[in-house]
Amino acid sequence: MEKRRVVITGMGAITPIGNSVKEFWQGILSGKSGADLITKFDASQHTTKFACEVKNFNIEDYFDRKEARKYDLFTIFALGPCEVLIPNLMYPAAEKNYMGVAMVAGVFSVATIATMIAIVLLLSFGIKNLRLGFLEKYMHVLAGATIFLSGCAIVFLDW
Repeated sequence: MEKRRVVITGMGAITPIGNSVKEFWQGILSGKSGADLITKFDASQHTTKFACEVKNFNIEDYFDRKEARKYDLFTIFALGPCEVLIPNLMYPAAEKNYMGVAMVAGVFSVATIATMIAIVLLLSFGIKNLRLGFLEKYMHVLAGATIFLSGCAIVFLDW
């Protein structure tokens, strides 16, 4: 069997037992549990009163307060640890291939414009005509897909 190389370019973690890789690892080694009483909403009407909520999370460690209002917590938890890696990955890629950077920026610009046109059309024809079942079923995939597309852009830039 051929051995394959793996390169870890960086790590990040936002979890119930730690909001950094160091805190997370210390929590694992000490056997810390992330489960605690639910504090994010009133759970008195539910049979389960505990959950694994992220604690002591400071959103300003990843985004400024104004920018953070654009995203929900799911997106921030998924992309927040990746945020610090983007300059480390994109700079060497951009240094080698300026045309690739322009092409990736162009593709994302077209995607943004297409999204805006879709929203205008949706508002024009009414949201009742939109079937949300499929979107609701696969909403959790969006964070992974965004990270995947960012990785594809870096590979495209020949880094």
